[in-house]
Amino acid sequence: MVIALTAALDPDYPMPRGVLQSIAAARVSSEGLAAVEPLGELASMPEVFRWSWAKENAASELRIFDLVIVGADFTELARVKVEGCEARVEGALRDAIAGVAEFHWHVESPAHNCVYRSAAAAVAISR
Repeated sequence: MVIALTAALDPDYPMPRGVLQSIAAARVSSEGLAAVEPLGELASMPEVFRWSWAKENAASELRIFDLVIVGADFTELARVKVEGCEARVEGALRDAIAGVAEFHWHVESPAHNCVYRSAAAAVAISR
């Protein structure tokens, strides 16, 4: 009872106020960023990931993206830094999707107190 009462009255439980404020202050936007390929059902492993970025004249830090691959259960399988709007499927990317039949992917780029993130694209590989 004492622990529950203390937790209920503690203004920093379960997370310190500063952390909550920084989370609330961070914005997420998909404006101008879209996953292009691969999408949907594929007959074999994709050779390239491509996305479009409508703000080509933006600051250089916005041209560096994290390509994120997550499994069907949304656990992260790979995260690769990419400059530009294309990534060949090799190395860590190939290893991450080699044994899965379904995955999702998106790209993100943090800049100016905002995270630009594309909507997740679903991919299913029939083997």
